Amino acid sequence: MTAIGFLMSEAVKADLAAREYPCEVIYGRERLEKREDYSGLPVFIRRDVTTSDALGPPHGAASNPPKVYTLQAAHEILIYAQSTERDARVEEHEAIAEVVRDAVLASVRTWCVANHRGEPIWTEGRFLSAQEMAKEEVAAGAVYRLKVQVRRSVRVVKWDGTGLPEVLIKKLRNRTEVRYAGASPDAPPTIGCDTTED
Repeated sequence: MTAIGFLMSEAVKADLAAREYPCEVIYGRERLEKREDYSGLPVFIRRDVTTSDALGPPHGAASNPPKVYTLQAAHEILIYAQSTERDARVEEHEAIAEVVRDAVLASVRTWCVANHRGEPIWTEGRFLSAQEMAKEEVAAGAVYRLKVQVRRSVRVVKWDGTGLPEVLIKKLRNRTEVRYAGASPDAPPTIGCDTTED
C-alpha cells in the first residue's frame, strides 16, 4: 500500500533530477532544521490537511475490481526558494521560486496524464506572506504554495488490494433466432448462429 502523494513525489523528484534542478523533493510533514543557508531548494509534497477530498462518479469502466467512486485527493506543495546572491532582493528569491514552480507544474501534469489520472486540478498557487513564512519549516527568501487535487479510483477490493473472486463459466452457448415481419407466429425461427464456447 503506497500513498498516491508519495508516488507523485517520487516521480517529481526523478524528473527534476533528470532536468538538473538543484531541488530536494521531500514527501510528508517531515521538518527540516530551520536555517538561513542551504545549497538545495526544498520542495515539500504532502497531503493537504486543510482541504477536503472531492468525491464523484467513477471515471471509466472496470469489471473487477469494480470502480464505485472517483476521489480527487487534495495535496499541498511548498517550494522554498533562496537566492545565493548576497543581499538578494525579494524579487530575486521569487524569480527562483517561479522557475521551480513551473518545473513542478510540468512534472505533476506529466505524471498524472501518464498514469491515467486525468488533468491535475490546481486550486491554489501563491506566495506566502511574511507572517506565514515565519511559521514555516525552512527559512527562505520566498515560499510558493501550490494546492492540487489528484484523481484516483475507489474500488471494491480485498485487504491486499486484489479484486473479488470471479465465477468461472466453463461453457457458454450463444444462439440467435430471427423471425421475419409478417411471418406466421407458428413458423419456426431462422437460426442466425448457434455456437458453444469453452
